[in-house]
Amino acid sequence: MSILRAVLARIRALRRSAGADRDLDDELRAYVEARAASYERRGLTRGEAERAALIEVGGIEQVKERVRDVRIGAALGAALHDVRYGARVLWRSPAYALVVVMTIALGIGVNAATFSVMHAVLWRPLPYPDAARIVLIEADTHALPSAYSSAGPVFDPRELQLITGIAQLEGRDASLEIDGMMERVASARVTDDLLPLLGATLTAGRTIVTSMDADGTLLKGVVISHELWQRRFHGDPGVIGRPLTVNNMAVQVVGVLPPAFRLVVPAANHAEERVDLVLPRDFAPDLIYRGMPLFGRVAPGATLAQAQAELDTAAARFAASHPSAYPGGLRMTVRPLGEVVTREVRPALMALAAAVGFVLLIACVNVANLLLARAKRRERELAVRRALGATRLRLIRQLLAENLLLALLGGAAGLLLARLGVDLLDWLRPAHLPRQSEIAVDGVVVLWTAGVTLVSAAIFGLAPALAFTRGGGGQQLHASRPGSLQLQSRRLQRALVLAEVALSIVPLVAAGLMLRTFIKLLDAPIGFEPAHVVTARVSLNLRNFSSVERRSAFYQTAMARVRDLPAVEAVSIGGPLPLAPVQSTLRFRRGEDRQGTPSIGMHRSVMPGFLGVMGIPLRAGRDISDDDILHRRRVAIVDEQVAARLWQGDAIGKQLSVEYSKLPLEVVGVAGPIRARDIRQGDTLMIYVPSHVYEIEQTLVVKTRAPLSTIGPAIKRAVESLGPGRPVFDIRPMQEIVAASIDNTRFTMLVLSAFAIASLVLAGVGLYGTLAYLTSQRTQEFGVRVALGASAAGILRLVIGEGLLLTALGAAVGLAGAAAVTRTLRGLLYGVTPLDGFTIASAVALLAAVALVAIAAPAWRASRVDPATALRSE
Repeated sequence: MSILRAVLARIRALRRSAGADRDLDDELRAYVEARAASYERRGLTRGEAERAALIEVGGIEQVKERVRDVRIGAALGAALHDVRYGARVLWRSPAYALVVVMTIALGIGVNAATFSVMHAVLWRPLPYPDAARIVLIEADTHALPSAYSSAGPVFDPRELQLITGIAQLEGRDASLEIDGMMERVASARVTDDLLPLLGATLTAGRTIVTSMDADGTLLKGVVISHELWQRRFHGDPGVIGRPLTVNNMAVQVVGVLPPAFRLVVPAANHAEERVDLVLPRDFAPDLIYRGMPLFGRVAPGATLAQAQAELDTAAARFAASHPSAYPGGLRMTVRPLGEVVTREVRPALMALAAAVGFVLLIACVNVANLLLARAKRRERELAVRRALGATRLRLIRQLLAENLLLALLGGAAGLLLARLGVDLLDWLRPAHLPRQSEIAVDGVVVLWTAGVTLVSAAIFGLAPALAFTRGGGGQQLHASRPGSLQLQSRRLQRALVLAEVALSIVPLVAAGLMLRTFIKLLDAPIGFEPAHVVTARVSLNLRNFSSVERRSAFYQTAMARVRDLPAVEAVSIGGPLPLAPVQSTLRFRRGEDRQGTPSIGMHRSVMPGFLGVMGIPLRAGRDISDDDILHRRRVAIVDEQVAARLWQGDAIGKQLSVEYSKLPLEVVGVAGPIRARDIRQGDTLMIYVPSHVYEIEQTLVVKTRAPLSTIGPAIKRAVESLGPGRPVFDIRPMQEIVAASIDNTRFTMLVLSAFAIASLVLAGVGLYGTLAYLTSQRTQEFGVRVALGASAAGILRLVIGEGLLLTALGAAVGLAGAAAVTRTLRGLLYGVTPLDGFTIASAVALLAAVALVAIAAPAWRASRVDPATALRSE
């Protein structure tokens, strides 16, 4: 209550301040008049008496200032007065105010937008009850999922005591048909414990129970999303039990998810955040060895370290009892779900945060330089105010109030820019960025922006305020023109320019490294030709195509139909596609070497012609043929790396043992190596087997030069015309799949480049503005130099030399900082090092070019100074 009373007292005092000021003024003037009359009676003239009375009182305005300082609410009143005065000053200089506000807005806007992303992605708790206890169990596979894959018994973490509710989740597309209307929707196959683990309280019905909702691979019941319930069933409360068709299987609705329920899971689970269908699946412990983590919850009272210790002990005990299953040992880790979800994007986001920090610092330095230049024009005004009794603290407060007003306007405009940035991000939708639906300019972002605005105001406003209120003011007041602090302010402005250049080169080098990385990735030898290849996924109804023979026959018929389409050059089927999110790995060894350590690699399930359509070179032997498919021969094609590792390159006719088959495969061909999982990884071993040897969801690959808009629908019609249960979806160019695999690098490169350009522009503008101002202050000096015989070229060299010297010093300091900062980018780079000479040289050259452009105009004006005019102005 005491605080409230104090606040109310200050407000009342503010309301009465105008009347109090009038009373004080009347009282002081009456007192001065009385003292003047007294001095007159002592024989002084009227003027001498008034001067003596004012000296005795100490000045009317000075006394009023001292009285105001001790009045209740004086500080608040003075602040409001300062802000009003600052607003009037800025109103009289709209161009200056606009430049300063926009500079601040740019710096704060990019920071606010980046903070919005980091807050939503990295720091906001996951949208699940007690989310901190939800963990993921991962197998340490040393860069290759399924490195510990075993054909025999596998370790099952469900035996653990300190991690409960262990569940699995796998994202998939699904075909959905309701009342004859078919669409593709995102779905997730989950085990029974997944939804309870995530705290999903269903709007209607019950959760998934695999024993009731599935019969082997056949679906019987599904849970639908709240959005699908509203969109296709119009929120019908009787939706439970309603029939629908999923993946050509007749199922019924058993539950409805809560509104806005999202799956925030790692990319390894291949699940979208918003799924419309939740499907049942059996628990398969071996999937963890193929890179798909398990979900669980740390038991009440247990810590993450205790859970990890229990897992280590259990895994070591199992590996010791099954040495043939895990010849390299078995290592598993438990990590919080939130940490794993953001693991891939955290380095890039931290790099972006550092880049926008540099942008803000450059903006602050720019504004500080502008304020210095403007404060010099107000030097005499400040000196007069100082002579009239204003203290240094009072002047600093006045200047800071003006700067705070600029900062607040810049912060408000920055928030608008941040909102535009978030909208732009929503439009771009980078595939690798999790929790995008939660990114927004909310209250936390506004508060953070307000804090940054205040800090920025202090950074760019304090130095000019201190510099121009130093000293008693007499020197400025008695000078014939502004410029008494010229030397001091010049040194400060040069120091700020140097800092600006140094700050700008760090994001420039970082963006250059990411640009070089992206170019290297585009030029990386991926081993196949994605150009003019169209892909289309085909999902078969397992009830209608229950045997391998029927499925093989369908694929061959579908290939024949598509091959007959106009503009189709070649067609085949295979999967998974190179650089697709889902890959398949296996262990293998030479057929005669039953006891040796197996090798780890990837494999493709293909039909004849797959290598040709994809442009994968066949180095030796032959391709898989129609006869192989017809007679179900157990053959394989290996790449050159497998051939070199197992048979020193002579692989044709050799026997290859794979983990999922007791019978060996005969090697009939050797293909060139491809980059299958990641363009950065060039040492992945690859094996191609016919589709009847290893079955997986297949994709049509079509070699054609026809546009996607015409060939896509034609492919869909050709395949689906073969009958129901053969939906074709996800039709897109192979180049799009390749491009998507480096989408995270592209996004980081583009954003970093935008920030680097902003930094460079700010530095260039700052350099130009400062040199233009400094040059204008030296007009008389240049006039004298010319009068004494200096040539225009000499003046030109003088000014350009000064600018380039500042740029060189700033670049040297900046490069030292860049050498330290860019080391944090090491994990994001490919084909370049953090100290790449070409990148650093290019950044310096670009900065020098911008500096030269910024210096040219002031230097040219200096060289054209007329000595007579300059000396007359003196």
